[in-house]
Amino acid sequence: MAREIEKTVNFGPNPEVKLRILLACCPQSHPPTSPHPGLPYLKGFLNYALPNTTVIQKDLNAIFYSYIFSQKELSKRAPDLTSAHDAYCAQMEEAQYRDVDVIIKNHKTLETALTQISVHHQKAHGLNREGIRLRGNTFTYTPEAKVHTREGILEAVNPSNAEKNIYYSYYKEEVIPFIQKNKFDVVCLSVFLTDQLIPSFLLASMIKEQMPSVRVIMGGNYISRFSDVLSQDDELNKKLFRLVDVIVLNNGETPLKEVLETISASKDSFLDLKNVNQVIYLFDNKVKDNNRKE
Repeated sequence: MAREIEKTVNFGPNPEVKLRILLACCPQSHPPTSPHPGLPYLKGFLNYALPNTTVIQKDLNAIFYSYIFSQKELSKRAPDLTSAHDAYCAQMEEAQYRDVDVIIKNHKTLETALTQISVHHQKAHGLNREGIRLRGNTFTYTPEAKVHTREGILEAVNPSNAEKNIYYSYYKEEVIPFIQKNKFDVVCLSVFLTDQLIPSFLLASMIKEQMPSVRVIMGGNYISRFSDVLSQDDELNKKLFRLVDVIVLNNGETPLKEVLETISASKDSFLDLKNVNQVIYLFDNKVKDNNRKE
């Protein structure tokens, strides 16, 4: 069996692939001071496996907080708490951590600011739940839509609702222009926590709306748990797979490499990934599940 697998999988470097790839994790995924190690590891792997690709890795979660706590955004969303900008910047100063009272004061300022930002957003869009909360070291994103259903995801990213998402303006003003400027061929989004689900599909939908030729790949621990649902050949999944080209399941290094090789070689709008394991994708208007256990 091992020899058979070696014949079908090329584990060595492939210099023929020349793509521009963005690896990113969307908010809300973790405290911005504690980035997840998975994407830097994956970047290192791709640098070895596809040496002529350009791989850029961005923590869109951490960058969001530099955006939302900027003086510009605070003046619009929490005008009486523009001091939150200084409290945010202080998190990067070693001296702060020598004074417990200063740490607590700055942390409370950030908690209050995020609450005010969320309330402002709800009032502006007539919402009841949409917002971000910070308590202790825990950031929580609460979407207006039901996060645990495919119907909820599709409702949240629908063009009539997309602007109501608290991350929409950040994506529109910062992330989408960055993708356009760098002319990425592929955007890979890692979904490893519940709170990332709607923000990740929202970004995917915005990419497909404005840059339909850009391939969007999703992977990660959390989304892999729902392979039994996402592999169903039904109308809900067909709609989801118009936002995402491929979902890579479980340990994704080898299948991601093979997906990227297929993208590089393909001239068609639809990807034929029948020879790639651990992927779910849409082909010929059918949801295909290649998750062979070997």
